[in-house]
Order: sequence, then C-alpha cells, then structure tokens
Amino acid sequence: MTLTVVRRWRSCELKSCLPVNEALSSPTRSSGVERSKRLSRQHRTNELMQSLFYYLATLASLAVLAVLCIGLYTMLAKKSPNLSQKLMRWRVGLQFLAILLIVGFVLASR
Repeated sequence: MTLTVVRRWRSCELKSCLPVNEALSSPTRSSGVERSKRLSRQHRTNELMQSLFYYLATLASLAVLAVLCIGLYTMLAKKSPNLSQKLMRWRVGLQFLAILLIVGFVLASR
C-alpha cells in the first residue's frame, strides 16, 4: 500500500495534489513528501548495506582462497606441519565469516 502512495505522489504534476490516502489522513500525520523522503533514505541505507555486505563477502572469499593456497603449499612442501594446521584452522574460520557475510547480503537485498 505504501508503494502505491509513493507512485501516486511521484506521478502527480501539481504540488498541491495529494494521494488519496493522504487527503483522508489527519493533519498530525506526516505529509506525503516527508514519507517519500523517509522512503528514499531507507532505500539509500538499504543500497549501502547491500554494497557493504557484497564487498565484505568478496574480500572474505578472497581471504579464504589465499589462506587455502598458502596452507596447501605449506603442506605439500613438507614445511612445518603446525603452520599448515594453523592455516587450515584459519581457513575454516574465514569460511564461516564469509558465509555469514553472504547471508547478510541476501537478507539486506530483500
């Protein structure tokens, strides 16, 4: 219902034109302009959260790839087995973080 009010408001050419729901509302409620500004701020905040989660999830995924490659190199080169174990543990933690960020991105895009 809110979406239809905003569409009616934007399609109106005269500034004195009010949406049907707004004309029937009490004077203590916010005007349609204030509502559209609030919706615009919410939309910008939602886009900001989406892009933030997107870039963080991408960065976390690249970190997982880097730690995986370094850990495999350490394991195959027969270097310190403790370092290889530590890197694989870091990989698991980074994968968990990447999954949380991806879920956050999906929830923010709804």
